[in-house]
Amino acid sequence: MSKSTLPVVVLSAEEREWLTRVVRTGAHPAQEVRRSRILLELDDARRRPIGRRDIAERVGVVPDTITNVARAYAERGGDVAATIQRRKR
Repeated sequence: MSKSTLPVVVLSAEEREWLTRVVRTGAHPAQEVRRSRILLELDDARRRPIGRRDIAERVGVVPDTITNVARAYAERGGDVAATIQRRKR
C-alpha cells in the first residue's frame, strides 16, 4: 500500500456517536482520544476530499500516525473499539 492511499474508514451512526463521546468527555486516555479524533476525521474525509496531511494538521499529529491508525482499523476488520484501545500484551 502506498502512503497516498489510506484504507477507507466507514463509521456507523452509533460508532460516530460513541467516538464523539470519547473525544468530548475527559474520562479516557489521551491516546484513545487522539485515535478517536483521527477515525472521525477519516470518516469525514470520505465525504469530502481532504488529504492525510490536512487531517494530521487538524488533529495535531504527524501524517504517519494517520496512516497507522487507518491501517490498524483495516487490520482489525473495522472494529472501532479495538482500534482506539491499547493492544493487550
